[in-house]
Amino acid sequence: MPSEASSRSMLAVVRLLILRRFCHRRETIASGVPVSFIRPVHLTVLCGLTLSTLVGTPAAAEDLPTRVAAETGLPKGQLPAWETAAEKAAVRNGEIAPVRVRVDPEATVLRPAPEPGYRVPAEFEPSAAFVMSYGDWNGNSMMFDVIRKGTAPGGAPIILLTDGSLSQCESQLRDNGIDEDRGRCFPMERVNAKWARDFGPMALYEVGGDRNLALIDLHYYDSRPHDDRVPELLADDFGVTRYGLEGADHPGDEYKFYFEGGNYITDGEGTCIMSDDVWSDNQGNSDANSREKAEEIVVKYLGCEKIIWLRTVPYTSTGHIDLTQKLLTPLDMVIMDFDSSTDVDGYVDDNAATMEQATNLAGEAFKVRRITMARNNGGAYYTYSNSLMVNKVLIVPTYNNAYDEPALEAQREILGDDFEVVGADSSSIIGQGGAVHCVTIQIPSACGNGRVDEALWEQCEGDDLNGASCESLGEPPGKLGCTEDLCQFDTSGCGAEDDDDDDDDDDDDDDDDDDDDDDDDDDDDDDDDD
Repeated sequence: MPSEASSRSMLAVVRLLILRRFCHRRETIASGVPVSFIRPVHLTVLCGLTLSTLVGTPAAAEDLPTRVAAETGLPKGQLPAWETAAEKAAVRNGEIAPVRVRVDPEATVLRPAPEPGYRVPAEFEPSAAFVMSYGDWNGNSMMFDVIRKGTAPGGAPIILLTDGSLSQCESQLRDNGIDEDRGRCFPMERVNAKWARDFGPMALYEVGGDRNLALIDLHYYDSRPHDDRVPELLADDFGVTRYGLEGADHPGDEYKFYFEGGNYITDGEGTCIMSDDVWSDNQGNSDANSREKAEEIVVKYLGCEKIIWLRTVPYTSTGHIDLTQKLLTPLDMVIMDFDSSTDVDGYVDDNAATMEQATNLAGEAFKVRRITMARNNGGAYYTYSNSLMVNKVLIVPTYNNAYDEPALEAQREILGDDFEVVGADSSSIIGQGGAVHCVTIQIPSACGNGRVDEALWEQCEGDDLNGASCESLGEPPGKLGCTEDLCQFDTSGCGAEDDDDDDDDDDDDDDDDDDDDDDDDDDDDDDDDD
């Protein structure tokens, strides 16, 4: 027999399903407040339900039935993009312990925030690499499909997190055509899941230098402590500063901030776009459980000089904005549109209207392009905004349906011929709450910081060629250069010395001809004198 508490919870869910359509209608009640803005606490008054105690937030209220259904149908050993009920229970019961603890619990000195003047780069800026995790892919071919397309010419190398055999990981990279100059396996004690966008490091450029890279360490789910360590481990490997938001006792940061990369968009110049699910995710965390507190943190650590808050779209399971929109250029944003009328149209349409009316810090208006998508039978969105942009390659999730090619073509039109826009079939994981963007995260280029960062595949830095020459690279003698965006060798000047020699020979021949002409003139003068 189910417990009394369980019965009450299930009854609340059933009532919620009945009320859902009512609560999304675009009509207004007597107070003049649009019904679609009503929070669970208001439903308590209107409908006699104590939904806020069950689900906590608007997004969670709508997503609870979707999550429950999805969790029961998950493949064995796989974790969705959201934290499951079983995981939360394991944390409460002490079955999952943190793997990161403060070295000196009595210490009062916390790690400092980045010095004002830093900048968080946008996803469309140059990338040194991108990160993925073996996580819980369990042999899913999509992982290597994304890796192959992301490491293709125009893309970037892959850093693949693994808790298995390094030699086996490296062998699999080679088997999929990825050489060591385009990928490496990064050893982990353990990995939890595949959602690298949400546990991986965000990045910033510190003041005092061009592209002076540092990593931001946000607090991921308590139930996935091994994934939560990734930013710290990568910062140590790259030899860059880590700015943490793990909390004063875990492992000694000013704030604890539950935040995932899938809920953050920046134009690279101080304008940030997020959903209002941010502070809802921090209920129970006194550091960030209100809009005011959350804004204080993102201004201080995520470079947000202007914040555009968007509505949390129901049935995304995570509340993340990357399932419904993406900024492809400083001003061009794609926002999803449903192929038929749905009960969440108002949310997405409101967000599109907000972006159409919004400007960046410079006062420039955003250009919104709507792209049609469908939903599967379970309610998941077949999104085309959940894509990975890595240098000149854009990998868009596809689903083998009629909307795939128009979505790819629309983004090709925005980006132009310089970009390779390709699809990656994401049908196998979209029901778990994410697609291509959710399982990847870029590491911005550190080219310009004054040193050769070999851990990020840099070959040179300015005039520092790291001991290389045209000859050492097997090229003809000449002048070896270094590209400004990714610090790669520029061999276009190799062989130029031969051309210079030819030019010198031509000059010498010209000089000889001139001398001959002078001699002839002298002879003529002598004849005249005679």
